[in-house]
Amino acid sequence: MSLRDYQRKAIEELKRAFKGGATSAVISAATGTGKSRLFRNVAEGAAEKGHRSMLIVRGDALVRQAAQHFRASGLSVGVEMGPMRSSGEQVVVASVDSLRGRMDRFNKDDFAGVQIDECHHCMAPSQLRILADLGFAVPEVSDKGEILESKTPRETSALLVGYTATPDRGDKLDIMQVFETVAFEYDIQTAITDGWLVPIRQEMCVLDGLDLSKVRTAAGDLSASELGKVLEPLI
Repeated sequence: MSLRDYQRKAIEELKRAFKGGATSAVISAATGTGKSRLFRNVAEGAAEKGHRSMLIVRGDALVRQAAQHFRASGLSVGVEMGPMRSSGEQVVVASVDSLRGRMDRFNKDDFAGVQIDECHHCMAPSQLRILADLGFAVPEVSDKGEILESKTPRETSALLVGYTATPDRGDKLDIMQVFETVAFEYDIQTAITDGWLVPIRQEMCVLDGLDLSKVRTAAGDLSASELGKVLEPLI
């Protein structure tokens, strides 16, 4: 699969960051700009060198989509989700929720590269524990789920790549406590200017009686489910 110009640039900058000594890096790219092509290119590069890699995503649909994408490239693919288990394939695609309870299936030297989709979530205690189990240096988590200032030791030679369209978290936690550098950025306005995304069209809508005072927040954002219950009767 051929890469678009900005995707090729992203891979080039990622390689440059790792050649420069970084062991973990973020690619920040707007939603809709084709992260799956980057996942595939990185996994293919590892496989060509005889190495295995892992991709961690959120949700069943994304696991199945990514696995299908890798298989289309001729890679052998294992899945860690629900009843499905991997067994030494070139690429392992895992859902965050399933991976939490089965890290004892993996050793710190199983993978030469680990990719994380939606990496702005990586500061969640459960994800920090997964990364620590894979041997990466990340903030330690207390038994109560508190994120500490100290870090776990780096016990792997694997490289870590994170992808996100929204690197800034609502709760102000800094994902650069996990990653060493941002290798590449491609924001939504640039993607629109370059013709890869359609221009934004917006319409202002006034909702009489809107009251958000009782909608709870999670990680700095309004709860989507509770927000929906408040908005739907007014729309």
